[in-house]
Amino acid sequence: MGNEIIDGTLWGNEKVSLNGETRELVEACKNLSIKQVPTITLTTKGDSSLGKLSELTLLGYKDSHTFLPKYEVRSRLPLNIIARILIDTYIILTTEC
Repeated sequence: MGNEIIDGTLWGNEKVSLNGETRELVEACKNLSIKQVPTITLTTKGDSSLGKLSELTLLGYKDSHTFLPKYEVRSRLPLNIIARILIDTYIILTTEC
């Protein structure tokens, strides 16, 4: 999305984070919040730092089982599908004649 004006509101970049605690994204969201720029977060944890800072949080599914428990290696497919739907819808709505 980027910085867009939708219905008179300036929206900042959407944020995608599996656990909602990605340090750089939390910092960016705090900065946007200070400037009163609404944000959208895609995550699997609604009560995360990003979820609490964002005006809109869309939740994806994260399975509790992992094949590599020592590493944070999980499928981000649900979040990617949500992002793709949002981007496709935005393009369709903004390019219709």
